[in-house]
Amino acid sequence: MAFQGIHFALFQSARVGSVSSETDALMLIDSETLAKDGESRLIGPVPSAKFGHATLRVDASADAWVSVSETPDAAEGVRILVRAGVPEKLLINQRAKIAWKKA
Repeated sequence: MAFQGIHFALFQSARVGSVSSETDALMLIDSETLAKDGESRLIGPVPSAKFGHATLRVDASADAWVSVSETPDAAEGVRILVRAGVPEKLLINQRAKIAWKKA
């Protein structure tokens, strides 16, 4: 069955390696696929000393509006257009939620 809808993958950055050769890596912490417009169950995580900012990767099977905030509104609020087949990466703040709507 072909992918339909939208997929959100939530990553948190982490410092890995020795002190002399540290690099940033992304650790997958959660994901969700939705077939219908609405709000995701994913919430921006709390940053810590070990883990830094969170990144949200969005993949859509059709053009979609995506809103990321404490009160997301993909219909009329602050939002980004995610084009079908063109993944987008967004920073996501602590306690932010995600909503989407077909464009």
